[in-house]
Amino acid sequence: EERKLIMPLSPFNWAWAGIDGTMPTNPPGFGFFYRNEYWARYTMVQLVANTTCYTIQFSECPGTPSLPWPFGLPGHACKKGSGNPPELTYAELAAHFWGMLENDNNNGQYTMEQFPNTGGESWLRGIYTKVFG
Repeated sequence: EERKLIMPLSPFNWAWAGIDGTMPTNPPGFGFFYRNEYWARYTMVQLVANTTCYTIQFSECPGTPSLPWPFGLPGHACKKGSGNPPELTYAELAAHFWGMLENDNNNGQYTMEQFPNTGGESWLRGIYTKVFG
């Protein structure tokens, strides 16, 4: 009913890999956390310590006007009105520390917006700045 996906950050992330000396092909951040065992372990502990989780809240696409960067608005890439159940064409993403879902720890607004007529194969990862709050 709420159409919300809640995911814990750890242990389901790439920072856990590499502790055993293995390194994936083309790792994020140029492999920084795989090259230095101290930072790999430090990151692993910090991610667990602040108990970060992410939420993906699916909803109807607002279909806002497409404006040039840096004035973009959430919901400009997906088809207005799409995203009603069972469609998953628009979602807002958030990070939450200490397992407190009522607190949004983002410095901006983040979205996933499906481009129309792509059959779900092409998406916009929207990053929008909170200018007034």
